This record gives sequence, C-alpha cells and structure tokens, in this order.
Amino acid sequence: MSRPNTILFILFHVFLPLLVGSLIYLIFRLEAVSQSSTPNFLIFSTLIYSLPDSCWLYAMLSSLLLIWKNQADYWFQFWIVLTFICAIGTEIFQSQNIIPGTFDLFDIIFYSLAFILFIIINKIQFIKNKTLSL
Repeated sequence: MSRPNTILFILFHVFLPLLVGSLIYLIFRLEAVSQSSTPNFLIFSTLIYSLPDSCWLYAMLSSLLLIWKNQADYWFQFWIVLTFICAIGTEIFQSQNIIPGTFDLFDIIFYSLAFILFIIINKIQFIKNKTLSL
C-alpha cells in the first residue's frame, strides 16, 4: 500500500468509523433519556446503542488489515475472526452474567453487519486491485 493510499485508508476505514461511533455515543445517548417515550424509540435506541459498537469493530478490523498489510495468510484470517468472536463473546458473556453489562441481540446483529461489510469491501478491493489492502 503506497503512503497516500495508507493515509486515505486510515482516514476512511479507521478514524471515520471511530469518529462516527464516538459522536453517536456522546451526542445521542444523552438525548435518548428524554425521548424514551416516543414511538420510534426502538429504532432510535438500536442505532445509538448498537451502531457505535459496530463502527468501533469495523475500525479494529481495518486496523488489523493495516498491521498485516497484503498478507492474506492464516494468521491474518485468524486475528480477523478472533476479533469478531471476541466482540460476539462479550455479548454472550453478558447474557450469562460472566462479565458486567446488558446483553443486546442488536449488538450481535450490528457486529455481524460490520464484519460482513468489512469482508465485502475488502473482497471487492481485492478483486479490483489484486491486493488485499484498500
């Protein structure tokens, strides 16, 4: 990955998802308390509570892609899948009261969507550029 491509990759696939997730977390969570009786609260709360986590997972997966660069080997795949399993595992452990927190099925759904999006984007780029990196 050339230096300009690396910088763009970091901006769009690491910093932007972190920024979006952080802004949603910081801005809208305070507002959620005052809107808890509105009809659209389920959709609103699903987005403000689950979307930031999925943005952070996507950024983490993209960071791993930077670390492993163009190596689509066993270890790269291992770390990508392990990161996804750890994200899902936190929710499963919360459901069993092994770790503190509130289990949320939507978190698992959003984690899965972030993982699938990461795979699709990188698959498209791999086919287009014949390289794993964006």
